[in-house]
Amino acid sequence: MSDEIINSTEAQPDIEATLDNMKDLSHQGAFNRCDIAFFLSSQDFVMDVNGTADNTVAGVAYVGGVCGEAKVGVGEDVPYTFHGVHTLAHELGH
Repeated sequence: MSDEIINSTEAQPDIEATLDNMKDLSHQGAFNRCDIAFFLSSQDFVMDVNGTADNTVAGVAYVGGVCGEAKVGVGEDVPYTFHGVHTLAHELGH
């Protein structure tokens, strides 16, 4: 399923496009029984910032998305660090 979610641009996956893919899956009913669906990956995601690939982004989510149609988020998790737990908690706050 991760191949359906992650959207790669060149060598690194695009976090915003991956978030859009998660939202598309949500609209298709993939997460009907969930209040939120969050995709954690060890991939080093990038985000387009003024035409430059910025790899400092840790996660993204839609504002006010929990329990709604945009109830999805995406984040990085560095193995053995539990960094993804912090990212998930932060993104849920949106």
